[in-house]
Amino acid sequence: MVLKGLEPAGASLRGVRKVAGVVIFAYGNFLIVVIYFVLLALIIFLMVKGVNSLKQKQEAIAAPEAPSALSTTDSLLSEIRDELRRTPRI
Repeated sequence: MVLKGLEPAGASLRGVRKVAGVVIFAYGNFLIVVIYFVLLALIIFLMVKGVNSLKQKQEAIAAPEAPSALSTTDSLLSEIRDELRRTPRI
């Protein structure tokens, strides 16, 4: 196997995939494509992370948590519980 960086003397490998019946593995192009893919994936990841953090900040500002009021059923059950606690047990 002949690597792209090791050209035989007098042979131009530009655009040639076989030299004297030997297959050439162009590893440089593969590495460049892998590096571009990783960089693009990192950029997209950071953009999505930034958009999600902005959404969370906007939701926190837009809807501050209000104290939850007890419904009538819950308030009645709380009164019954408190009353049962006050009465002495026999």
